[in-house]
Amino acid sequence: MDDDKLIRKSVYDCAFDASIDNFNRIAFEYYGNKATYLDFFVKIEAVCKSFRKLGIDKGDIISICLPNIPEAFYIFFALNKIGAVVNVLNPINNTDILSEQINSNNSKTIICFDMLYPKLVNSFNNLDLDNIISVPLSSSFPPILKAICDLKDGIEAQFKEKAVCDKKITTWDEFLKIGVNEKDEDIKLDNKLDLDCAIVYDNGKKTVLTNRDILIKVDALQSSEMNWDKDDILLGIMPASNIEGFYGYLLSFCSAMRADFIPDASINHFDDYLIKHKPNHILCTKIYLNNFVKSQKLNGRDLSHIENVYICDGELPPLNEEMVNYILAKHHSYARIAKSLTTSLEGIEIRDKRLLLR
Repeated sequence: MDDDKLIRKSVYDCAFDASIDNFNRIAFEYYGNKATYLDFFVKIEAVCKSFRKLGIDKGDIISICLPNIPEAFYIFFALNKIGAVVNVLNPINNTDILSEQINSNNSKTIICFDMLYPKLVNSFNNLDLDNIISVPLSSSFPPILKAICDLKDGIEAQFKEKAVCDKKITTWDEFLKIGVNEKDEDIKLDNKLDLDCAIVYDNGKKTVLTNRDILIKVDALQSSEMNWDKDDILLGIMPASNIEGFYGYLLSFCSAMRADFIPDASINHFDDYLIKHKPNHILCTKIYLNNFVKSQKLNGRDLSHIENVYICDGELPPLNEEMVNYILAKHHSYARIAKSLTTSLEGIEIRDKRLLLR
């Protein structure tokens, strides 16, 4: 395509443009709740309004410490639309590391998983934070299941002693109400490609990513022979705080694919997830594939739908890759284990380094 027909984009623009003719497609499934791309972008807009009401603007850094739940991606795309930067924290890190990663980036707002409250409350008291927003696992559950979980949590909270935070904690529902009366406004940003949009950590190493950095990888993967198609399903076990998961989920949304999120995935039920979700692409750690090797439930199953299997780096546990590949072939899948999603880009020609994308 000629350069004069190409436009500069943000990650938000890429995902929106990919889905605009596919708004009825499923964007994600989460505990049985299936949301279309229309639902997805309506919620992103609601989150965007609340951020703007709080005064969040271009260049502001917002820390998120969340598992792979829909809210993590509502937040990322809403902030990306504004031009703010998402500081992606790993919930399993110790409090000293999390506090340092918040403080060193001058992040005044943190959005965290509510179950981390006891772990982080002392850090909250010692950090210079303007906003603390708490997100439950159940926020995007189907209505009946959410009501049951909210009731259960409310009853349990009456009998639990917990440390007290000196600062106000805003619940996710309260946060969404903040922007209800905000007007829809067209947000204009100059030079979107070169705006910082995410801070990620790979084995403790901090990396600041621009829209260009992310979209170069997305474009390269979409142009590769890895067969990422609109009708495909990504099994979302790996947390978004993992660099592989981060790129994988963004690639899924920028390709108008479907991501099935399982934030509390059990190692012992990995075979059940394969049977239920029939994923085309899998991002996981080695330990899940060890279950795959031992599973009896997959005997006689057709796994030809599996096209790509990526594992995050790490020394433990050991993995018999030849055995996994053999079992995949035995079950009619052409997939073979790839060391990681991002290293699989090696050797792929990036067509336009300036990233003047379609």
